[in-house]
Amino acid sequence: MLSEQMLPVFFCLMSAALASWLFLTNRFIHLLRSRYPKVYKSLGSPGLLWSKKEHGKTGLLHYLVNRNYLNLNDPELTRLCDGMLAIGCLFLVSLAGCILLISGRS
Repeated sequence: MLSEQMLPVFFCLMSAALASWLFLTNRFIHLLRSRYPKVYKSLGSPGLLWSKKEHGKTGLLHYLVNRNYLNLNDPELTRLCDGMLAIGCLFLVSLAGCILLISGRS
C-alpha cells in the first residue's frame, strides 16, 4: 500500500511534469508553426492555453498519441514528441498516486 509520506512526492512529480509539459508544448507548437504550417493549421492552430478552433487541444493530443509526427521524418520533432508522451505518462501516474492516497485517507 502507498504510504501517506508519498503524497508530497507524487504532488511534486505531478507539478514538475505539468511545468515540463507546458514548456515542451510551447516548443512543439513553435516548431509546427514554423516548419510545418499545414500540419499546424490542420490541428486547429493550437496555442499553449488556447486554440483558434474548438478541436485544437484534442487534435494536438490525438496527433501525439497516434504518433502522427513520425510521418514528418523530423528527428528533433520526434524526440520532442516522445518526451512529451513520456512526461504525460509521468503526470498520469503521479495523478493516480495522489488520488489513491487521498481516497485511502477517508
